[in-house]
Amino acid sequence: EIGDELVARAAALKPLLSEQQDANEERGTYSEELHREFLKAGFYHALLPRMFGGLEVDLPTFFRTMIEVSKGHPAAGWCLTLSASHPLLIGSHWGEQAQRELLGAGPYFAAPHSASPQGTCTPVPGGYEISGTWRYASGIPFSTHLGGTTLIVGESGPQPMLFVVPKEKYTILD
Repeated sequence: EIGDELVARAAALKPLLSEQQDANEERGTYSEELHREFLKAGFYHALLPRMFGGLEVDLPTFFRTMIEVSKGHPAAGWCLTLSASHPLLIGSHWGEQAQRELLGAGPYFAAPHSASPQGTCTPVPGGYEISGTWRYASGIPFSTHLGGTTLIVGESGPQPMLFVVPKEKYTILD
């Protein structure tokens, strides 16, 4: 079964994860080598719906997999979990057009989310203009998108708004 295979792949990476802990901590993210291993193992596809080429595993399987990664290196597990878990959010709460644009757009989807409302959101013809600096988004170095929260001013005052933007629309600051 694919679920057991994902967990086994994660367990097999523990020696590499442990070996790279110090270097990963110094750089502030896991290595490009680990990122490639995570891609190869299918971790970014775990919660992606099948209609977009994903594995669409259940949450217990996803969490067992992420726990195994975290046993090798907790910070890498944290960042991977936060960037690989959001296809579930998109697939559960967003319309099909948004899902196709976001989840079906590339070889993988990784979108860390900065939950604290920051920046500005201004209605413009055809959508919104979002601007600002979000203080952190764990897992951002290997992201394809950024999920964030901002405030939009409505008739009843400011309301939080979740947004997702592709990598070419944001700059990652050190």
